[in-house]
Amino acid sequence: MIESKKIGPERRSDQDRRRGVIILEILVVMIILALLITLVAPNYLGLGEKAKATVTRSNINSLVLGLKFYHARSSTFPSTEQGLQALMQKPDVGNIPKNWEGPYMDANRLPLDGWENKFQYTSDGRVFEIKSLGADGREGGSELNADISSKDL
Repeated sequence: MIESKKIGPERRSDQDRRRGVIILEILVVMIILALLITLVAPNYLGLGEKAKATVTRSNINSLVLGLKFYHARSSTFPSTEQGLQALMQKPDVGNIPKNWEGPYMDANRLPLDGWENKFQYTSDGRVFEIKSLGADGREGGSELNADISSKDL
């Protein structure tokens, strides 16, 4: 004769307690993870944006160096109309330099700011400014939204 094992009330309550403890442990772990994310995420995300500002400054410095090479050969800086593209290919508008020996940037394309936007460039041929509009992409701002200019570096 085969005996069937019956699960008594005592046996069920042990299983229920174990399930309750496991659920409670999972909840505690989830709460701890949520607290860690709340504390760590803002610092981590802030570093990413600060890194973009650092990349922007570095790219401006690279462009300034290219402009200095351009000036050394042409005795002038590219005009606003010619833009930074004059570092990559000989300008075909404005005062076209006779001694252009570019490209003056060691890249396939002009660098962008840390937020993947084109730099603003202005020049009268004697002085220039390269500017990024910061994280918000608008004129002015503060902290990460502040403009980053070659005049400030």
